[in-house]
Amino acid sequence: MNDTLLFYADTILGATYYWSGPSGYISTNQFNLILDANASISGIYQLTTTLSDCTSDTTQINIQEVDLPVIDLGLDTAFCLGTSVTFTMPQGYTYLWNDASTSDTYIASDSGTVIVTASIGPGCLTTDSVHVDDYQCLSNVPNIITPNGDGINDFLYFDTEGLRFIDVTIYDRWGAFIYHWSDLNGYWNGRNLNNIPVVEGVYFYVANITGYDNKIKGYKGFVSVQK
Repeated sequence: MNDTLLFYADTILGATYYWSGPSGYISTNQFNLILDANASISGIYQLTTTLSDCTSDTTQINIQEVDLPVIDLGLDTAFCLGTSVTFTMPQGYTYLWNDASTSDTYIASDSGTVIVTASIGPGCLTTDSVHVDDYQCLSNVPNIITPNGDGINDFLYFDTEGLRFIDVTIYDRWGAFIYHWSDLNGYWNGRNLNNIPVVEGVYFYVANITGYDNKIKGYKGFVSVQK
């Protein structure tokens, strides 16, 4: 995939080297460098070494060009305390996660950054990371909304039965203020205060709820906006 390939033979003082390989490759160098290597360089490379009048047996190396692993952990996400989020990666690669596990699946049950490195062959590595948060979620509150106007799961709302007051503020993942309401019949439709739709991703709410006992309870949670 247009990388640089280096292969070489052991040093033998006074020796000469003869390499042959795919696509008519010929070299008399001990060290061989192929720039912008692509699939055409894949195959068997043979080497004979001559010292004085003595020629070695032919040795060979099989060099194969492979594509870098393609992986994607997705957007930063969140989950409710007591649950978890599972990441499933494509098969065919070797994996190393930040906790030193090597499976093609990873279960995150705590907040933090999840990091995975996928490899296929020496030096062919791809790394991806994603941040996950765990929140104490309210019951009966959607954690995914799809505000596309189809009338299904378009809003974030709270069950206000038995409540006297409610005050809810929405933030994005960087802590920027997005939306606010304090009406018992209020909701969030995936737009900011300028009525502009927000981008897909995870958003966070802070809700202060007052019941008829006049006790105030504070909650934090998340909602994933999907289009």
